[in-house]
Amino acid sequence: MATQALAANGAKVYIVGRRKEALDRVVSVYSPNVDGQIIALPGDVTDKSDIKRLAEEIKQREGGLHILVRQCRRQVSPLLFCSNLGLV
Repeated sequence: MATQALAANGAKVYIVGRRKEALDRVVSVYSPNVDGQIIALPGDVTDKSDIKRLAEEIKQREGGLHILVRQCRRQVSPLLFCSNLGLV
C-alpha cells in the first residue's frame, strides 16, 4: 500500500475517500509505528466541486503537493486535481 510505504518513510500522507469510516480505519491500522503521518480527508474525487474543495484544503494546510497517487476505480483526471492546487 502506497500510503503505508510513504508514511513509514516519514511522509505526511493525505488519504481521500467518500466513506469517513473506511478512512479512519486506515489511519488507525497504519498510523502506529510510522515516522510520518496519515491524515484522512473525506471527499469524492469524482465530483469536480469536491476536488476543488479538497485541493484548497490541502493547499491551505501544506501549500501544495509533492506526490499524487491516484488509486480509484473511476476515471478521474489527476490533472484536474493538480491544476486546482496550482501545480500545473
